[in-house]
Amino acid sequence: MRRPRLKDLAAAIVLAATPGCFHFRYVTDEEPEPLPAYEELQHAVVFGLAVIAPLDVSTVCPAGFASVESVETFANGLAATLAWDMYTPQTVTVTCARRASQKKWP
Repeated sequence: MRRPRLKDLAAAIVLAATPGCFHFRYVTDEEPEPLPAYEELQHAVVFGLAVIAPLDVSTVCPAGFASVESVETFANGLAATLAWDMYTPQTVTVTCARRASQKKWP
């Protein structure tokens, strides 16, 4: 059995310390508006388990939503890694559903 070389050990440390990306998307059957209604940074703590100020989608989209997307970008992941995952930001985008008066009929 060969001993791990310094190069292998360094590669393993870099790989373990490199933040990854996370993407979550929830889509309904509603027809979406052309542009997102909300796109902000969501702040969470303790490995992302506790959100500091939860987003109430019904206040952003009173008529309902078409999609909610949560993305942990490289920059978000880097911030989480530097904070030892005690602070984990994510970018949240909400797209509202078209109101009944704006829907296009076939």
